[in-house]
Amino acid sequence: MATVTLSGPHVVRCLTIFRAVLASGPDHFNQDAQRYAMSERLYDGFAELVDPIDPDTSTGDIPQLVIDAGLESDGHDPDTVA
Repeated sequence: MATVTLSGPHVVRCLTIFRAVLASGPDHFNQDAQRYAMSERLYDGFAELVDPIDPDTSTGDIPQLVIDAGLESDGHDPDTVA
């Protein structure tokens, strides 16, 4: 498990990279299925966190995104956005 703090420009850069991977498609000759799947998972997690933020009314609270690659004991994906 790793805790990473990203600034706004870093988040934008990550979203840009993930989106570029997704735009090329899962069958692009330069990437494998794992890279595509991870980019999709991370893009979705970041986007869910960033989309509702209104920069004009920001409270200064720092949102947290938790992405867990493991499985819960019931076999379901534990990904959560908090």
